[in-house]
Amino acid sequence: VNFESCSTYSLELKQGANNIPNGSTANIDEEMIATAITNSSTAVQVNFTRTNPDTTTDTQIVPLVLGSAQYSFTPTQAGGYTIKADFGNGVVVEQTLNISFNVVPESMIGTVALIASSLGAFVAFKRMRNNNRDTRDRNGTDLAI
Repeated sequence: VNFESCSTYSLELKQGANNIPNGSTANIDEEMIATAITNSSTAVQVNFTRTNPDTTTDTQIVPLVLGSAQYSFTPTQAGGYTIKADFGNGVVVEQTLNISFNVVPESMIGTVALIASSLGAFVAFKRMRNNNRDTRDRNGTDLAI
């Protein structure tokens, strides 16, 4: 019986707590973790290769520990990335990833706070200006402008 033919191989991408399915989009400048998983008894290490949008590559060899190996990187360019996990026994698993340059705001709280602070500063300015006008000497030709 050849148990090696029953071996499974996978590559998972995560950004924070979020799983990133093959071909999906992730955020720029946030750490990605690629995890290669196998139950093979012949694979002892994984050769991770990342191809960046500008076609440069990064390669790192990571030993398998309890059937798992991790490789982390932070995408700094918008565009398509390819991550390959070569298990060293002829099996290569590949995933693609798109990095979006657009930044999506997390909530409206920041916008509301900005508007409220601007309005507060304007009201404070008007009150201080009105208080200063009331204390100066006026003559009959002063139009209080």
